[in-house]
Amino acid sequence: MKDRKHPAECERAENKRCRCSCEGALHGVTVWKLTDVDEKAHIVSRADGGEIEKIITLLTGKQYLCFCGNTVDCLPLYGYPHDSGVPDASGQKLWLWQHCTKCSYDMAVWKIIKNRMTLLSDEKKMEYVATT
Repeated sequence: MKDRKHPAECERAENKRCRCSCEGALHGVTVWKLTDVDEKAHIVSRADGGEIEKIITLLTGKQYLCFCGNTVDCLPLYGYPHDSGVPDASGQKLWLWQHCTKCSYDMAVWKIIKNRMTLLSDEKKMEYVATT
């Protein structure tokens, strides 16, 4: 992937028009395929309230290191209904994740927080643990 001669956007493109060297050959290779999960997924926001709001506040302006080595902004987070998810203000639980544009890995929010814990002060760690 480091030898890429086209932007990552090409791999997520949905048409064949291209301004890079792949001439459309790599377009869409990492486009998410629609499944039941994808159809219910959406970008979450502070307006969702509950624990989701607390997590977004904690991660605003932060980045994490993906397994591929790419530095990724923690937001936006995506969510879909899931029994083991994070509750919003209405009590609906959503599984939260962030998508890496380099390798297309969908990092669960709990992994992002665990990844970032080494960078948070002890006070912030305790504040987060107390809210979960």
